[in-house]
Order: sequence, then structure tokens, then C-alpha cells
Amino acid sequence: MDAAMSNAPCQDEPCQEESSPHGEGRFIFRVRQSGRAWELIHPHQPAARFRDQIEAFERAECLARAHRRETGAPSGVVFEVPGIETLAAQFG
Repeated sequence: MDAAMSNAPCQDEPCQEESSPHGEGRFIFRVRQSGRAWELIHPHQPAARFRDQIEAFERAECLARAHRRETGAPSGVVFEVPGIETLAAQFG
């Protein structure tokens, strides 16, 4: 595994057991390209890096849904692709 990818969350962890940080207001998780990797920008944690954009987006979606489920507060994912429009999904 690439050293830059070492802080990526384990793929084997089921989404339903994910817990998100509690907070007030809207949480926005961002996925953006960084060189050849994809970064998941989390509001209260260091960025996680993934080799695959789909894996990064799925992890962000899982965290956003967990935050929504746990807190009832709106949450969302912004997917930034250089040279293409930014896509966003909101949960709640």
C-alpha cells in the first residue's frame, strides 16, 4: 500500500457501524482529486486518501448518512472533479 494511502479507512468496515462526529449545523464531506489520489475531507478529522474516486465518495456518503441518522442535522457530500462541474448530494 502506498504510504500516502495509509490513513484511508478500512474497506471491510460496514457502513452501518460507522459513527460520525456529532456537531451542530450542516456537515459537508468533500471528495476531491489530489494528484493521482482522491481525498475525503472530513470536518473534524485529517483527510483520508483513496486510489479510487468511487470508494472515496461511498465512504463520504456513508459518513454523511451516519451523521444525519445520529444527529438529525442536515449533512451532505460535495464531489469536486477538476474541469467538471461540482456535484453535491444532501441528506436531510
